[in-house]
Amino acid sequence: MAVFSLPINILIVIIVYLLSGLRVINEYERGIVFFLGKYIGTFQPGLKIMLPVLMTWQKVDLRIKAIDVPDQDAITKDNVSIKVNAVLYYKVSEANKAILEVEHYNYAVAQLAQTTMRDVVGEATLDELLSKLSKKEEDNEDEEDEEDEEDEEDEEDE
Repeated sequence: MAVFSLPINILIVIIVYLLSGLRVINEYERGIVFFLGKYIGTFQPGLKIMLPVLMTWQKVDLRIKAIDVPDQDAITKDNVSIKVNAVLYYKVSEANKAILEVEHYNYAVAQLAQTTMRDVVGEATLDELLSKLSKKEEDNEDEEDEEDEEDEEDEEDE
């Protein structure tokens, strides 16, 4: 009996080892896989098996993310100090490049947005910025008016 228990124990250990390597990747994610530290590929959505200890992986979310860019002090072209803020929307299109080519890609995107925002403000005068802002507000009001008119027409049709 002791002769048969050794292979069964080894079989149980192997099964537990393989089951511990099961990973589920959601539809909106990709898994970047490393074998002993070397990139070997990207896991697509679904149930995947990895070899624990030998293989590691990182999930990358491919959904659109919204980041609030904090208030930034910027100086316009005519040396007026202003505070600006923004909301940034971004989406990772290539998961492997996000992990392999950029350290902390979420942080890098936020820093790039802040730098670009200060740069754009620095290239314009205060009058230009205010005129662009008022023009955008007018455009938004026009869009809201058009939506309201469409809603009223839909209500009349019913």
